[in-house]
Amino acid sequence: MDAVAARLGDRVTRWITINEPAEITLLGHAIGEHAPGHRLLFDALPVAHHQLLAHGRAVEVLRAANPDHEIGIAASHTPVWTAGDGDDDRAAADLYDTLMNRLFADPILTGRYPDGFAEAMPAAPGGSVADDLKVISAPLDFYGVNYYNPTLVGAPRPGGRQDPYAGVELPPDLPFTLHDIEGYPLTA
Repeated sequence: MDAVAARLGDRVTRWITINEPAEITLLGHAIGEHAPGHRLLFDALPVAHHQLLAHGRAVEVLRAANPDHEIGIAASHTPVWTAGDGDDDRAAADLYDTLMNRLFADPILTGRYPDGFAEAMPAAPGGSVADDLKVISAPLDFYGVNYYNPTLVGAPRPGGRQDPYAGVELPPDLPFTLHDIEGYPLTA
């Protein structure tokens, strides 16, 4: 990042450290839809932590090189709608909301992981997750939100059956199901 800041700092004054870390973690490492194509499911959570730590370290480097520049991150977020009224549906929707929204926003904006997630994160060598969170939550000039659509989430189906969602084949062992939202116009 030092080289990028030195080379482009005279022309670039607004920096996004990472674009859509949820997609990199969840689509690339958890379900294998995007590069690098891993299907690690919840074992992909350390990828989120390492991206967030890289973001925080990039903020430090960019601020040191050009203190008057604006620095932020662009995260994708989705409103999560519950598919049913049952406790299982609400729990599944809450977990999906945590994975897609809070797992990335909370550490950056509050300096904490959602309950139960800090334990899954590997600290940087010689440090602790608490130390990493201080770096991750460095003050920003903006927080970009990429918004595409709400997501309808329900409890897992018996036998773990998943329907394709937005053209993506989902693993059968997810602890939630994603459902098409009917009654709203769609784009291609």
